[in-house]
Amino acid sequence: MLLKVKAKRAIIWSMFLTFGSIVIQVGYGIIMARLLTPFDFGLIAIAMVIITISKSFVDSGFYQAVIQKKEVNRNELSAVFKFNLILAFILSSSIFLFSDNLAEFFGEQILSEIFSILALTILLEAFSLVQRAILVKQINFKLISKIEIFSLLVSSSLGIFLAFNDFGVYSLAYKALSQVLITTSCYWIFHPLKMSLLVSFKHLKVFFHFGSKVFIADQIEVISNQITSGIIGKRFNSSDLGFFTKASQYQSLISHTAIVSINKVVYPTLTRVQDDDVKLKASYRILIKLSSFFVFPLMFIAIIIGSDFILFLLGDQWQQTVPYFKILCIGGLFYPYTVFNLNIIKVKGLGSMYLKVCLFTKGVLLPMVLIGLNFGIIGISIAIVTQQIFAATINSVFSGKLIDYSLGMQIKDVFPFFISAILAFLVGLATYTYIENLNYSYVMGIITFLFILIY
Repeated sequence: MLLKVKAKRAIIWSMFLTFGSIVIQVGYGIIMARLLTPFDFGLIAIAMVIITISKSFVDSGFYQAVIQKKEVNRNELSAVFKFNLILAFILSSSIFLFSDNLAEFFGEQILSEIFSILALTILLEAFSLVQRAILVKQINFKLISKIEIFSLLVSSSLGIFLAFNDFGVYSLAYKALSQVLITTSCYWIFHPLKMSLLVSFKHLKVFFHFGSKVFIADQIEVISNQITSGIIGKRFNSSDLGFFTKASQYQSLISHTAIVSINKVVYPTLTRVQDDDVKLKASYRILIKLSSFFVFPLMFIAIIIGSDFILFLLGDQWQQTVPYFKILCIGGLFYPYTVFNLNIIKVKGLGSMYLKVCLFTKGVLLPMVLIGLNFGIIGISIAIVTQQIFAATINSVFSGKLIDYSLGMQIKDVFPFFISAILAFLVGLATYTYIENLNYSYVMGIITFLFILIY
């Protein structure tokens, strides 16, 4: 019962973090979209391809292994800390030294300085990975939420101030750097841990079997996701990537809102009952139903009013974002099943299965994107959605076998929500054709109210 109460409180704080972040990010995004150009956002998106992949290497799977392992001692934590720090130093130094070459590859010389600034975030973030893992393991999302919200608020304010003073794309880079610096500082101030750099790497062995598999799987996940941005940035131009990135960001903002909040708490909580399949299945069924109840209407409403939503928030210069956003929203319908099903495999500590599933599901993304490339960014967007549907199906099959909750049973549980959402969608779409010429805010309000009423 104590775990249940603790988990409920953690979910509340996690929801506070997610919704608070969304409010800040939306406000920040609206202001920055009017101060900067799609080209500026495209430049940052290109740089983040390399930075994001590098950060995932620093994690090395040990972050999740620390959370998954029931008991962890100081020597083991120190070994993880030391390993992360050394790897982060190597990667950040390499990006800094080869920043000119990276800029030349993408054909934008200004990226050299952007890479140099963002390389520091890799090293700084490595200093707080262990602290965050421990807090997640303890289900202490109250402190995590306070730190993350504070750092996001301050860094976003700095970014807006710099943009107002004509720093251009650098305002985005310094915002990212300041956010990591503030976050890391707060973790050390409010949750200090005694670490020793003299600890032997032999203590990593307890994490290696699970952590190494998760590490490889996560690299496949990150690289396959980032390679899409890299292809768009290389094949088209920075402005095109800026439009696609905004579409992806806002789609994720809607589809991930409640799911991410719950999932952050679910993983460390379910590791406490990882050997009880009955409890795992019961908890998972609740998660699937609850997430479907919220995600289906959110995604269908976003598809109907996508044009009004984007133009209302960002302005007419972002019109090209709309079709990408609507297509990606279809993929958002399947996000919960990908995340929660993978969590079941991780909770069980089945690193090898987790790796195989990721190899299988992510292995098809690159070929699909290359095929979609022939039809422009619209084709790439369709390819991404197709892969997401495929991944959700495969993940459901594998995890379902572990807890006796088959794909058919999952579909049966969420079918009523889907049918209700489809009916509301058809009525909403028909209504939209009659009111689409009204003011953006009126259209969004009417469609949302009507959809919810029917749903």
